[in-house]
Amino acid sequence: MKKKIFLALAFVGMLLTLTSATNVDAVGGLIVLKVTVIDSKGNPVRDAEVSLFDNEDDADAMANPAVEIKKTNSHGHASWFGGGLAEKKYYIKAKKGKLESESGLETTRLEKGKVNRLNVIVGEGLEIMIPNETNKEAKK
Repeated sequence: MKKKIFLALAFVGMLLTLTSATNVDAVGGLIVLKVTVIDSKGNPVRDAEVSLFDNEDDADAMANPAVEIKKTNSHGHASWFGGGLAEKKYYIKAKKGKLESESGLETTRLEKGKVNRLNVIVGEGLEIMIPNETNKEAKK
């Protein structure tokens, strides 16, 4: 009986430790952005350059990045911790060779004290169509 109680308490302690590592306190007052770049088949893209821009014109021209350009790791991840990020939306571009993200891609408004996450799909000549009433009418 004592062994079961000890194991249960140890398990609860381990859970509390794991949750505190992903808690807001672990991030503090920083703005953290974690981007995952994948190809059209869902595979992570290593060594893709990921850039954040203040406006769409700069993103289209790949000029004047708002913060340091990052390269993805073997898991397709690129991260920014504080370092000039503001609580606002950014335009984002990811590129590796002929693979690149679509134009006009925006983050949500980044928030302090939270890990902001975004997945970006790259491909050759990638365009994503979102169905709307105009598209439905055109197909009739």
